[in-house]
Amino acid sequence: MTAMDTPPLARHKLPLATKLAFGVGDAGPAIVSAVNGFFLLDFLINVAGLRPSVAGNTFLIAKIWGAVNDPVIGWLTDHSTSSHGRRRPWLLFAAVPFGLAFFLHWVVPPLGDAGKFWHSLAGALLATAFTAVSAPYTALTPELTPGLRRAHSLTSVRLSFRRRCRLRPSCWGRERWSVWPARQSCC
Repeated sequence: MTAMDTPPLARHKLPLATKLAFGVGDAGPAIVSAVNGFFLLDFLINVAGLRPSVAGNTFLIAKIWGAVNDPVIGWLTDHSTSSHGRRRPWLLFAAVPFGLAFFLHWVVPPLGDAGKFWHSLAGALLATAFTAVSAPYTALTPELTPGLRRAHSLTSVRLSFRRRCRLRPSCWGRERWSVWPARQSCC
């Protein structure tokens, strides 16, 4: 392969601005996973009124669904064709459902016992949307960088942003979540 055949990114170092922009892209999924990890179980039990076993099962259902949809979405993104590339359409079109699914995950509908199913469905939707954003985003690393050394550099920037974004919700605390009123009655 001659220098003329080598793609432009392979001939030059990846600019710092590109690395930083790529790192910021992981903020959304990092914050969503941190907020769910820190607050969702408490929300499901104390606000939505689910029994702890039912609340735990909503997590289980979302994880099992994730084990099914992750490889499927990964395969779909690998085999997508578009004039914008394989990954970009997924990132653009999955962002809105991702935000909507995150919002729906925190809604307590007045459905009585059917509300138990609501939280499992919302969790499965969020897992699907999360994967539809995260899988193509993570797969961009080898497509942006030509070699292992540059891929490691890009990944370290992404993960440092991810760590910072995941730590931020731990500082919020429940007192900042004024949308969580004290439960009025017990089912």
